[in-house]
This record gives sequence, structure tokens and C-alpha cells, in this order.
Amino acid sequence: MIEAVKALPGLIKDWKTNSDLLYQHVGCVAGILTVAAYVREQRPSEVLADLFNAVGVPRVGAWLESDLPPFLAQPDAQSSHALVQVAGVAVLLMLVMPFFNARRNESYVDSQAAGLFGARAASTTWILLVIAVQLGSLQWGIDWLRSTSLALAAIMAFCSVALLVVYAVARKLWMQDLLAPVGRGLWWLIARGSAVVAMAVFALVFVIIGPALGLGAWLFSTESDAHNETQRRIAQRRAEREAPTGAIPTP
Repeated sequence: MIEAVKALPGLIKDWKTNSDLLYQHVGCVAGILTVAAYVREQRPSEVLADLFNAVGVPRVGAWLESDLPPFLAQPDAQSSHALVQVAGVAVLLMLVMPFFNARRNESYVDSQAAGLFGARAASTTWILLVIAVQLGSLQWGIDWLRSTSLALAAIMAFCSVALLVVYAVARKLWMQDLLAPVGRGLWWLIARGSAVVAMAVFALVFVIIGPALGLGAWLFSTESDAHNETQRRIAQRRAEREAPTGAIPTP
């Protein structure tokens, strides 16, 4: 978890120059529309129509209200459910792949979890959800997520109590050393899993707030681009001078 937190400043800085910036902005709009549509109990097209009407562009608002293509204008609960399920698969991949990538690359899970920040899967999730909420309601998905989370919390609580009981019995029988590897493995899984879950949630949230933060950082920057470029060149020249040449020093 500490490794993931340490990597955040550099990842935030690199996000502004990411080659997928356009796709991330599309994901940002999709995320905002999804949240707004759920809160207002409207479809994303209705949210946009209200926005354009409010800013004085009624023609666009009228088109969004009455002239959308049929595949977007007509509700389709089955397609909506399918899109939510695909979005769930995207989130599941965000939670699982850091472990596989760490094993494949022989690196730490925390560093792989930090790679979720700015990943396309987060933007894809919001894009799928905004289409899903246009075609139907997300309430069933939210209810399923809530019930699943409660079930997982209950299972974890039960397992924790069971492990404490087993450890107490083993300690009484002077056999606690046999459970030490299991305890270390569980602690590793909890710590690494917490890092991955935290970064996945933050990645999804950052898709929405990232452009605003980037704009704020640009507006209130206290160093000019020319100064940053000069500092980069100085650091590069210093690194070149300090690099070993391979020559054998003369006595």
C-alpha cells in the first residue's frame, strides 16, 4: 500500500501527458453523466437536455429530448443489464490483474496496483455504465453490489472469528507455530488486496475528478513551462557528466 501511495505524485504528473487523454476525457463526461443521471433519476440524455436548455441552447436540448436515434431513445433493460455486467467484468479485471502482472513481471503487487491509476479500464467502466443507464435503470446493479458487499463482509467476519478460535486452541496446545505461515499468508493477502481495492476505487473516482484537478494544477501553477524545461535540461546534463565513462583512472 505504501508503494502505491508513493507512486501517486508521479502518476498524477504523467496523467496530463498520457496518450489516452482524449479517451479519459470521454470517460470523465460519461462518469459525470452516470452519477448525475442516478442522483436526478433521469436518463443521461435528459440530463444533457436540461443542461443545454439552462445555458440557452434549446435546439440541442430539444434534439436530445425527442430526436435521439431509436437504439438510444428506447429503453432496453436486457441490453442495459448486459452492459452493467461487462462493466463489472472490467472492474473485476482491475482487481485481479495486478496480482497476475506482479507474478509475471516479478514485481510488487503495490506497484502494479498503482498502474491502475489512469488505466483505460476505469474509463471504459464509466462509458459502459452511461450507456447502460441510458437504456435502463442501474438500481438493480447497485442493490446487487450492496448485498454482495454485505455478504462478503459477513463471510470475512465469520472467517476472522473462526481463525481466532483456531489460533486460541492452537496456542493452548502449544501448536501456534504451525499456524504462523497461514497467518503471514493471510496478512499478505489482506494488505495487498487492500492496496489493489483502494487504487481501483481511486482510479474510478479520478476518471471523474481528474480533468478538474489537471485544470486547477495548470491554472495555479507557480512554475512556467520554460522554467521546467530548463530544469529538465540541467538535470539531464548533470546526469550525463556524472555518468561513468568506463575509463581507468591514472594513478
